[in-house]
Amino acid sequence: MTYLETAWRAGRSAAEANLRTRLAKDPEHSPYGAAAVGDNTFAAACYNDNTVADLDLTGCKKSDRSDRTTWRLSAYEWAYQIGVAYAALAWDRVEG
Repeated sequence: MTYLETAWRAGRSAAEANLRTRLAKDPEHSPYGAAAVGDNTFAAACYNDNTVADLDLTGCKKSDRSDRTTWRLSAYEWAYQIGVAYAALAWDRVEG
């Protein structure tokens, strides 16, 4: 597993844990995936502008320098936030 894949998986896991915790606290109302995505973040931009397929792990083989420069992210942070957005969108598909 590559460094970027590890980061993507960590972001996905963190978002999934966040959403499961929210659901456990209020089982009557499933949270939207966006609840796991911070406002004004690269993850939010990915969540708003992409599909689950766009954010799949296969797209994290090489970091996008333009995105990293714009959002001031390391390669690890870039992949992590894509993983967060992926998990949030996937959650919406299952729970929505």
